[in-house]
Amino acid sequence: MATAKQTKFIEDIYKYVAKYAPSYNVKCYSAVIAQAICESAWGESVLSAKYHNYFGLKCGTLWKGGSVNMRTGEEYNGKHVTISDNFRTYNSMEEGVKGYFVFLFDGRTRYNNLKGVTDPKTYLQNIKNDGYATSSNYVKTNINLVNQFNLTKYDPVSKPAKAEVSDRQAVINVFESWLGKKESDGSHKEIIDIYNKYLSTAVKFGTLNYRVSYSDSWCATAVSAAFIHAGLASLCPIECSCPRQIALAKKMGIWVEKDSTVPEPGWIAEYDWQDSGSGDNTGTADHVGLVVSVNKSAGTFKVIEGNKNDAVGYRTMSINGRYIRGFVAPKFTDADVLAPEEDDYKAPNKTCEYWAKVVTQHDPLNVRQGPGTEYGLCVTFGPIPKGETVMVCDEMKANDGSEWCYIFWAGKYGFCAKKYLKETGLS
Repeated sequence: MATAKQTKFIEDIYKYVAKYAPSYNVKCYSAVIAQAICESAWGESVLSAKYHNYFGLKCGTLWKGGSVNMRTGEEYNGKHVTISDNFRTYNSMEEGVKGYFVFLFDGRTRYNNLKGVTDPKTYLQNIKNDGYATSSNYVKTNINLVNQFNLTKYDPVSKPAKAEVSDRQAVINVFESWLGKKESDGSHKEIIDIYNKYLSTAVKFGTLNYRVSYSDSWCATAVSAAFIHAGLASLCPIECSCPRQIALAKKMGIWVEKDSTVPEPGWIAEYDWQDSGSGDNTGTADHVGLVVSVNKSAGTFKVIEGNKNDAVGYRTMSINGRYIRGFVAPKFTDADVLAPEEDDYKAPNKTCEYWAKVVTQHDPLNVRQGPGTEYGLCVTFGPIPKGETVMVCDEMKANDGSEWCYIFWAGKYGFCAKKYLKETGLS
């Protein structure tokens, strides 16, 4: 069984694997987590602990970032040798995990046989055959880790897709996986390529048949590409032009003209930087972003944009503020199940206070977006099976005085009634 420290490492790695893997159609999270354990010695090797390289990623010819020269063991023709080589360095665990997928798929095609694979042994054998590792025991070592720590429970194929993530959140997740892609290093080209590849289909729905160049403005292209990559292109006006995107939204019956409207996560916010700030804006839109979250108490909403200072980045806008031209409101099938507002709760602690076992009388235990039954069920994970062990990070009272816990399970946070949890050591 995993120790508490090992479990935390697994959960931390899983959180970022689950965030970035979908953009590359990688479905075998268990194998990737096993590789992180194996290559980084549970995050305690110098390369991982100091430089956040959890996968032994060497620089190669494509890498333009930081590097460190270190000794490493290799196996050639059955003989073990020690060599010096240059390895990629990162600033955080998230960057390191994201870097794994960038290493495999950005600018390379030889690892494409990993995409869509759901069996961990097949995934590991493929990546070994592709030249990722030289050890003759690489597949066996990693499969043993998968089995020993039951890592397949983290694989998305074992969970119903609709229960795992809503349509609106799927689009947001895709867009957020592109954070940091920019013109200066050419990484934004992936987004434009997704859009251009879809054009042959998109023109059937009224999209102008214009192939976006890598030097064009790409804000509307990025929003369209996020819906395309999430498999939800039919919900969005696919366009590379903001004015034409609005025109298509009107034809689809999903345009919200009133700029004072409070948007929802997954909506598309169109801007007009020439807005005077007086009355309802009816000008020409020249920028666009995807709504990520809404904070009603602060009077703001957060968007993610392509081509923000020539990169993918976040922006905070004021509700009913200047520059809002209007909104595109896709008809998501989960219209009644929204992502939580930013001000739904403020959890002061996200570190482990104690471990607890689910002791519901009726299997399973629901997970909610806030402390109390008045909050909706989490759309990204749960319910949790009876007998499962969860990490309790905080405790608080609901409005009716009942006790609730802020828990971490399967890489995600949520709220559960305390009466259904029994404090225990990690089994």
